[in-house]
Amino acid sequence: MSDCTVLVIDDAPDIRLLVKVLLDSQPGMQVIGEGANGREAVDLCAQHKPDVVVLDISMPVMDGLQALPLIREVSPETNVIMLSGFTSDEIKAEAIDLGACDVVEKGSVGSAIAAAVRESC
Repeated sequence: MSDCTVLVIDDAPDIRLLVKVLLDSQPGMQVIGEGANGREAVDLCAQHKPDVVVLDISMPVMDGLQALPLIREVSPETNVIMLSGFTSDEIKAEAIDLGACDVVEKGSVGSAIAAAVRESC
C-alpha cells in the first residue's frame, strides 16, 4: 500500500510543525505540503491532489470553511479534516455539511488527529 499523502494547513507555524511531525511519524503517512491560509490550501490541493488535508478553520486571507467547498471542487477525492481551536456544534455541523470528514480540536491529543487522518486515508 502506498503512503497516504497529507497537506497541513494552519496559520500558526508551531501547529503546522507539530501536526507535520506527528503525521510523518505515523507508518504509511506522508506530509507532502504545508500552507498558512485557505487560498494556499486550494492551490496546493489543485496541484498535489492529496489523500487528506488537515485544514484549520480560523485563518487569514480565506478561512477553512470558505476554502472547503473550493477544495472539494479542485480535488474531489481529497478528504478534509478540519482543525478547530474551540468546540462548537454549529461550526462542526457547518464543516460536515460543506464536506469535511471530521472536525478535531487543536487541543486534542495528537493520537486523535492521527486517528482522524488514518480513518480518512
